[in-house]
Amino acid sequence: WFAFPQSFIFFGILHAIAAASLVGLLFLKLPAVVSFLAAAAAFAAPLYLRSSFFDMPALWWVGLSETIPRSNDYVPLLPWVAPFLLGLGTAKLLHPLFSARRSRSAGTHKHSWMTPLAFGGRHSLLIYLIHQPLLIAAVYLFSLAVPAPAPDPARVYLLNCERACSNENSGISCSTFCGCTLAGLKEQNLFDDLNLGKIDVNTDERIARIAGQCTMDAQSGEAQSGD
Repeated sequence: WFAFPQSFIFFGILHAIAAASLVGLLFLKLPAVVSFLAAAAAFAAPLYLRSSFFDMPALWWVGLSETIPRSNDYVPLLPWVAPFLLGLGTAKLLHPLFSARRSRSAGTHKHSWMTPLAFGGRHSLLIYLIHQPLLIAAVYLFSLAVPAPAPDPARVYLLNCERACSNENSGISCSTFCGCTLAGLKEQNLFDDLNLGKIDVNTDERIARIAGQCTMDAQSGEAQSGD
């Protein structure tokens, strides 16, 4: 909340796990097929039952809002209780089979192949909290050994230019205008200084002249293509 007030985590994966665990208590004594049917309903609900009624913050956790709220980790109950119920139903089906096999093999195997799976299921919170720093550290070390290639300054310029041009609704071909300005900057040896922040695009007259000329070129090009 304090670090990201505009996108704080109000119902993330930990909330979803806790809520799904409470929902799962209702299905423990029911047949596996009931869990499967409920999982199918939970998966389909956001496709058919979205409503503006659920747009209020108090109901964002349900997952039926028409407008998806901003959050750094948003895992609403619907549809994400569906995989939990699928797992619960599958466990109810397979548990008798595994229990029978374990009973027959008791004393013959010191460690079952199911032990790692059982440990993961019983310590999911621990695994969740540890995996992120481990993965971040691994990616960081990999980036040191294999650095990412530097982005092409010209491509970055074109992307930023076209995005800004589109937002302004200038009425010209943004790709034509931006390609023209890039060529003009390079021709006058201004492109490198611009990337280094040595040029103020808002006050430099050279930039203004290039932009003005490219605007006219883009407009005349569109007029000719229209003719």
